[in-house]
Amino acid sequence: MERVFFVDYENVDTGGLDGLGKLTRNDAVYIYYSESHSRMTFGLHRRIMESVAHFYYKKIRDNSKNALDIILMEDASGVMADLRADYYIISKDKGYETFVRDKKKKGYKVFLMPDIRECNEVKLNWLKNTIRTRLVEDKRRYSNLSDKEIENVAKWIMNSNSKQELNNHLQEMFVNDDIPYIFSRLRDLTYNL
Repeated sequence: MERVFFVDYENVDTGGLDGLGKLTRNDAVYIYYSESHSRMTFGLHRRIMESVAHFYYKKIRDNSKNALDIILMEDASGVMADLRADYYIISKDKGYETFVRDKKKKGYKVFLMPDIRECNEVKLNWLKNTIRTRLVEDKRRYSNLSDKEIENVAKWIMNSNSKQELNNHLQEMFVNDDIPYIFSRLRDLTYNL
C-alpha cells in the first residue's frame, strides 16, 4: 500500500472521510467506530462503494475511555511495515501526537490529519516539492518547468494506475528520449505502480 489511513470515526464522523473520492487502488482505509458512532449517510456509503481503495471496518465494543484510540494505535503499529508508505491517523484528537512523533523517530511517515482531503493536499504538495528538487534544480533541460507543469506531473504520479499510464502522461509533456531519465529521478515515487 502507498497510503494507509486509520480513521477515528468516533472523533471525526463523516467529515473525516471528505476526500475519499481521490483515493487510489494503492490506498487502504481502516475505519474504527463504536456503537455510539456507527451510522453513516447513504451518500458516504455510495462514495465508499465507488472508491477503488480498500476499506476495512473495526467496531470497538469496549466503552471505556480511549479504548478506540488505544486499539487504533495498536493496529496501526501492527500494519506499519513499509517505510516508503505514508500513514495517516484521521482525527482531531491531540492524544495521538505522541504516537505520531514516536513513529516518525523510527523512520515512518506518519501524519495526524482532520480528514482525508487534507492528506491528499499534503501528498500533492510533497510530490510537487520533490519533483521541483529533482528535475528543476537538477540544472538539466527541465529547469524551465512551470509550477503548473510540475503540478501536472505530481497529479499524474498520484492518479496513474501503472507505469505505462504514467509514461503516456509524461509523453504529453516531454520528448520520448527524456522519459527514461525522468523515471530514474522519480523511481522511488512510482514504486507502487
